[in-house]
Amino acid sequence: MLTLLSFGKCITSDYVVFCDQHVLPLLDDNVVECNGITDLAFVLHSGGSVHPERWHHVTQFVVSNVNRLDVHANRTRVAVVTWSDSAHIAFTLDQFTSRQDINQVLVI
Repeated sequence: MLTLLSFGKCITSDYVVFCDQHVLPLLDDNVVECNGITDLAFVLHSGGSVHPERWHHVTQFVVSNVNRLDVHANRTRVAVVTWSDSAHIAFTLDQFTSRQDINQVLVI
C-alpha cells in the first residue's frame, strides 16, 4: 500500500489508510483527511542490476511523489535510503524541509 500525505490528506491505493495511528476508511475519491506528521522513507535498490537509464526512472518516481507532498519539518518529512550490498542513507528525515531541496538532490 502506498500512502502519501498531500496538503493534509492521506492518499492511498488500497481500501484503508493508516493516519495518526488510526485506520480510516477511504472516501469515494480515495482521499481521507489526515492532520498528523508523516515520515516517509523511500528505500531504493541501487545495485548493479539497476541500469543507469532505469535509475533515472527510479529517481523520477520519487520526485513525482515528493512533489505531491506538503514537505515541511512540522508536516511531512522525507528520507531516502539506497541499498545494494549494504545500505546508504542518502538523506535523513530532518535534513531537508522543502520539496525543492529534495528534488535538487535527487535530480543530479
